Amino acid sequence: MRFKGFTILVALTILQALTSEALSEQKIDEAFADFIVRYQKEYHSEAERNRRRELFAKTLGDVVAANEEHNEKSGIGSKYVANVNAFADLSAEEFAAGLLCGHTTTPTIPLSNISYLDSYDLSNLPESVDWVEAGSVGPVRNQLNCGCCYAVQAATVAEGRFQIKTGIKPLIPFSVQQIVDCSTSYGNK
Repeated sequence: MRFKGFTILVALTILQALTSEALSEQKIDEAFADFIVRYQKEYHSEAERNRRRELFAKTLGDVVAANEEHNEKSGIGSKYVANVNAFADLSAEEFAAGLLCGHTTTPTIPLSNISYLDSYDLSNLPESVDWVEAGSVGPVRNQLNCGCCYAVQAATVAEGRFQIKTGIKPLIPFSVQQIVDCSTSYGNK
């Protein structure tokens, strides 16, 4: 857990140092070196490393620009910080081919049996709720190249709703694999 906190601190420090300045080649090289260590990247040739660095530099530039744009629009005190992740050295095509798992099918389940509540009493709602602080949001899951984002999200939402309803802490992780196993007959992977 200490390493994770240190990694986040290093990442935020890098982004803070890069924000509001042009991304110099030296700063990109430093950020790329940290990226390689953090995500244990290995490149098999100098040409591949150079190509990955170019892709990383573009992604990093996009992240810095997004942070600056958001902070300009939202003003002082914004908590929003985008960052690079393990996929920052992939092209959009590589990301799509490796992680989006091709085309999805359209669900064919009839929606006629779903009921909705017409009215809610909204008079006693708090102005805001931090569900992370309340313990109703678990850690981010990495589905890798499974193609089961629907199952990851379904499990995540169910975990949070269950915790909110029961108050049981810590958050109980639900099985993504069980959702996948029970939904393949509907065209899911």
